[in-house]
Amino acid sequence: MFLEFRQGNSRGSKGTFLVALWYHTINRNQRRGDDAEVHFEDSVQMVLREFPEVMRHAREKRAPQKILGSSVAIIREFPINCLSWGWLGRKHIDLLQDCLARLAEDYQDLLHKLGILSRIVHDGYNDSFKVYIMGDCIPNFVARVAEHSDKRFERLKNFELRSTRVLRGHDVLPPKVAEDMIRLMKGLGIKYSNYFHEHIKDNFAINLSVAETYLSKIEDAISRFESFSPISPSTLRSERTKLGISQDMLGSICGVRRGKIAYLERGGYGNASKQMMNQLRLSVVHYSEPFRLEVQRIRSLCAFRFLRVSAVASVLNDAR
Repeated sequence: MFLEFRQGNSRGSKGTFLVALWYHTINRNQRRGDDAEVHFEDSVQMVLREFPEVMRHAREKRAPQKILGSSVAIIREFPINCLSWGWLGRKHIDLLQDCLARLAEDYQDLLHKLGILSRIVHDGYNDSFKVYIMGDCIPNFVARVAEHSDKRFERLKNFELRSTRVLRGHDVLPPKVAEDMIRLMKGLGIKYSNYFHEHIKDNFAINLSVAETYLSKIEDAISRFESFSPISPSTLRSERTKLGISQDMLGSICGVRRGKIAYLERGGYGNASKQMMNQLRLSVVHYSEPFRLEVQRIRSLCAFRFLRVSAVASVLNDAR
């Protein structure tokens, strides 16, 4: 059940005042269908007591601390209520309009707890702030906040469909990933052209499409290591060439001297060569396992959206 108290001529005005009061039950359908009456004066007193942050002057309003520190199920109700009087533009979802900076930051924090990224835009005309949902988070917003009963639900679904078609060419990974990929390439004998030098030197982020290209090369090399299977000394050289590594590197991987690898490739060691070949194969396959796990870790980072940081400022903690 929702109780709304408004003050002002329009929803977009600075004088607009909105308080949402809800009662949660385990069953969401029961909660939505609860039409029990609540005494008006008792409700106002309860809001004054429990949520003093929203009962202040418009310039001082904040999201209630009890909501900011509560569970996701309760936090979810704030964006739902906000959406009920938000605005759907042609290219974006404006969740919160004409509010102050601290209130906008509170709503942004609430959205982050729901796994939804947003950005705050300052409107210099009336010195207010707006909270926009980031395009690639619209599917999460529709799934976790929007309700089927909302008359604009179809428009939200259209936003969701459009967001999946947007090219994410500017998405990036942290600079540390460059060092990880260089280490992987060197460990697999892949030639490296020093492409990531500036990324590491100047702490530049790595474009996601560039990272995908290098990860594909690394995965191809790992597959070759995993399929390394010399049958006889005569095939050892060709198998090693496929890996793109030297005799010295193969010996280092397998824990033997380079001369032993060279002698084995020339057909040495007689009947013992077969057993040695099997040991080489097992060593190479075992060597590639950590590389596969590391690539999986880096690929998991691609599922996140990393924001570019242009500047960092230190703020004194005045204990307020």
